Amino acid sequence: MKRLLCLLFAWTIVPPLMAQVLPPHSIVADQSVGEWIVEYSSWQWLQPTNQNPAFDSEGSRANNGQSGPVFFVTGGFYSGPQRPRHYTVPEGKYLLIPLLTIEVENIDNTPARSAEQLRDIAAEIIDTTVELHAVVDEVLVPGLFAYRERAPLFSLFVDSADNLLSYGYQHPVLGLIDPIVVEGYWLMLAPLRPGTHSIIFGGTYGPPNDYSYERTDFITVIPIPLTQRVEELISLLQASNLGPRLKRTLTEQLRAAGEDFVRNHLRGGIEDLRQFQKKARRGLATTDQSLADQLSDAAQQIIDRAVAQIHTEEGKHHENENDDSDPRGHNTL
Repeated sequence: MKRLLCLLFAWTIVPPLMAQVLPPHSIVADQSVGEWIVEYSSWQWLQPTNQNPAFDSEGSRANNGQSGPVFFVTGGFYSGPQRPRHYTVPEGKYLLIPLLTIEVENIDNTPARSAEQLRDIAAEIIDTTVELHAVVDEVLVPGLFAYRERAPLFSLFVDSADNLLSYGYQHPVLGLIDPIVVEGYWLMLAPLRPGTHSIIFGGTYGPPNDYSYERTDFITVIPIPLTQRVEELISLLQASNLGPRLKRTLTEQLRAAGEDFVRNHLRGGIEDLRQFQKKARRGLATTDQSLADQLSDAAQQIIDRAVAQIHTEEGKHHENENDDSDPRGHNTL
């Protein structure tokens, strides 16, 4: 329940940029940034080359294999500036961005090196970093050298030779790869507001590696419909350990909110959700206050989004009224 509810909490409207960039070593959905880097590496290295976002110059592959609360932004596989990419991201997703990273394992190493030796090799390469940069929505992110991350040791089992490792080593890579070391500089961004955003990022190794790259991404964040938010909260409620009577009562209240949102009765849906909050707090006050708070907070996220939608629609209405004028500049009656 805790892991699932954290996805709902990501719906909060995001404050200015510096609150969007999470501190180094943050925890997102019960996992550290380092643990998310392990999932990122598995996602990137094992995808077939004709589907792999690492070879995507436009953004058409960016969503391949993506799932969960964190969206993986691919970095630089080739040196130098790359063509701008354009792609969509669902609302509520954190973004994991590799500024400059290295992956080290024992492929083609004879004899195999120990995990400590692999760690040392990765650290020596990352130590040659001379420049990092990241610009989110035209705002420069400062202090990037504080975002150095070391992922936990992990392994991969490769069952198809069509993968990024085979491409990189120029021969088929199959079977168990253990251990694997990943280290470097990574940013974790909190969910962005619906709409279009720009992210420019990259970095440079000095001698003896002499490698540099830069990515420019234009990301359109797609809003989640209010009805879908309500259905997700119903699913979370059904997965809880509430008694059947209270669960049924709360579910009915949520379904009423969903029906109002379907009819675009936003204020009615908001009132239904407020009644849901009251009933959840009252029904769980003496048995599970923590769950009551979680359910109430999740409902509040939907309320806040509905209120924001009302304000947006009212703003458009006022704009249309102001545009209702004749060509000579006189307001029409």
